Amino acid sequence: MRLTRASDYALRLMSNLAKEEAEHPLSTRHMAEKIQIPKSFLGNIVQKLSASNLVRTVKGVRGGLTLGRNPEEISVLDILEAIDGAIQLTHCQQETGCKHSGYCNVKPLMDRISGQLEETLGKTTLRDLIENGSGKEWGGDPDETGVALPGVPGLESLLP
Repeated sequence: MRLTRASDYALRLMSNLAKEEAEHPLSTRHMAEKIQIPKSFLGNIVQKLSASNLVRTVKGVRGGLTLGRNPEEISVLDILEAIDGAIQLTHCQQETGCKHSGYCNVKPLMDRISGQLEETLGKTTLRDLIENGSGKEWGGDPDETGVALPGVPGLESLLP
């Protein structure tokens, strides 16, 4: 599974908004430059985040972006679903009445992994992301990106 570019940018945008905790809205130009994405692409991301009440847009000379809720109330899952919809590891997870359902050995595993992934992402708040993003405080071994995810019971049983 790989995050879409839009989801990656949305996570970067949201974590930067949370880090800055500005008393006034931050301009989209400032945020586009800071997270190094085209302003037009940022506009599409902001529309989706705004529709999910994750960011607020303020118009005018001193307008810009603010978080729609406190960082403790926004999960990583909220952000990812606002951009890309429900997390699905396989196409059959979105289908009902799959023609292979009677003998498929893969779907039950993918459903279980998806559930555990959603649980972890749902428990991880934006506050957690900005405070523990270095992987130093969450425990466990950080992966090659340096970020360690909080443990989810049973997740290790899915890995080889």
